[in-house]
Amino acid sequence: MDATAAVILAALVVAWSLTARPLTDRGLSGPMVFLAAGVLLSQAGVVDVSVDSHSIKLVVELALVLALFADASSADLRHLGRHGGWPGRMLLIGLPLSIAFGTAAASLLLPVLSGASALLLAASLAATDASLSAPVLGDERVPWRVRLALNLESGLNDGLATPVVLAAIVATAASLGIDHVNDPAESYVIDLVGGVVFGGLVGGVGGWLIEQADNRRWTEPGGRRLATLAIPIGVMAGSLLFGVSMFVSAFVAGLAYGAVTRRDGVDSTDLPEFASETLAWITWFLFGAAVLVPSLELVDVRVALYAVASLTVIRMVPIAISLYRTDASLPTVAFLGWFGPRGLATVVFGLLIVEDLGQSSNEVNLVLSTLCLTMVLSIVAHAVTASPLIRWLQRSSPSEPAEPSGPAGA
Repeated sequence: MDATAAVILAALVVAWSLTARPLTDRGLSGPMVFLAAGVLLSQAGVVDVSVDSHSIKLVVELALVLALFADASSADLRHLGRHGGWPGRMLLIGLPLSIAFGTAAASLLLPVLSGASALLLAASLAATDASLSAPVLGDERVPWRVRLALNLESGLNDGLATPVVLAAIVATAASLGIDHVNDPAESYVIDLVGGVVFGGLVGGVGGWLIEQADNRRWTEPGGRRLATLAIPIGVMAGSLLFGVSMFVSAFVAGLAYGAVTRRDGVDSTDLPEFASETLAWITWFLFGAAVLVPSLELVDVRVALYAVASLTVIRMVPIAISLYRTDASLPTVAFLGWFGPRGLATVVFGLLIVEDLGQSSNEVNLVLSTLCLTMVLSIVAHAVTASPLIRWLQRSSPSEPAEPSGPAGA
């Protein structure tokens, strides 16, 4: 990425930050704007971005590391089984079923894919993006239990999908004869277990130290937030040093941090959240400039059918099954099933596929093409339908109980 691209990106970030509210009210979203800008400027020859650039890889990986840590650390796991158990069911039943349905659909619609590649495609598209659901999560017309379920699901399912994606990459490399690692199974176990142990230690110890320093009033104003931001950055660097999965480490570190820190209104994860959101905008720009157009050249009818199915039946049917025999109304189930936008995690998974598997195989390129089309459709469809479907849900759903006050309703 050259200086011209950096200047344009900085200007875009400032422009979007200052105009986000009126643009969002008109159905536009940050990913839509930055993705379109990346495509237009790259096609016009204004910017030249290479997907193999080390700086791009660093920005994209850091964006997901911060997002995984912030989402996991701010998620109150006590809510997974409360309030009808919707979030827990969506994660523990809906997510595995979505991956299973997606794998089956890929094998049916895209028969050129091996079983490992079909699993890779399905798992990469199973994670949803909380930032793309922001118009829904921030709208108080949406019943609070719906917002809670979507917030917890989108905050945690990318971390849960990551080990499956990593395993599918290893399996795909083996099926394609790519010399990915000397012992794929052993490497995967080391990455996963090492990431869990390392992330848990850093997040737990780091959170405990922050709590102790805060209780003793040793910190300067803002010190807690800065220390919290340093934890995922340290996790990322340490993961590279020790050769474990940085994404698994970041997710587990966030869970451990959230478990040992108090929840008294002190929002110490806002810096990781803001940094992740900004880097996500940059990621969408880079994705549009370097990956999108070449990948869409392989789109055909079957790819389009799978992309539409991924956003509808592959997502909505598992969510409906997971909420069967709960108190969720049919409009609520449909709403929860529809709002599963694909975003940052899927972009990073796509770049991991390029990094680990290359683009010399038609099978890998077909996976990337399907990922790209699904994300583009998701960005547009979920942004455009947010406001009308919120109004529809408000009219169609029975009255919800009042939101609890205090921590229980957080």
